[in-house]
Amino acid sequence: MEARAPIAAAVLRSLQKFDPHHLTQEAAAGQELAAALEAAMGAGVVMRSDLGPMVNEDAVLAIILERASISADALNVVPCEATAALGMLLLADHGILTVNTHGQPGARVLLRLKPTLDALASVGGVSAVVDAVDDCITKVADIVTDENAMKTLILGDFA
Repeated sequence: MEARAPIAAAVLRSLQKFDPHHLTQEAAAGQELAAALEAAMGAGVVMRSDLGPMVNEDAVLAIILERASISADALNVVPCEATAALGMLLLADHGILTVNTHGQPGARVLLRLKPTLDALASVGGVSAVVDAVDDCITKVADIVTDENAMKTLILGDFA
């Protein structure tokens, strides 16, 4: 509602540089990533948005529990903590931003990736992202029963 001159200039420049071809390329890359994640995680686990893959927080926790060989009864972790931990590791270990760590406060807590072409290239491509998700799920599974480790991973110095 308040468009001061620098903000208005930035909006203008952004609109001048907009190319719908870039958006369609990013959407195609997001679908490629969704297909690759689905192949790695199994059918029915990965949902698709127009810009990329999403994995429900309950599914993420179920995969973590399976890797940790424990039941949900033996755990004090809820699904949103599982995706928060996964998002923090993806960022810290691989430089991958997820929507639940860097966007849309108050949005769903599922694992959601909206890759840009530059971002995919900077982390090594689609297969590198799939490998990173797999690696970080295993790392969360390794600490999921350690309440202090989970708190520290999610909250950092605020734990």
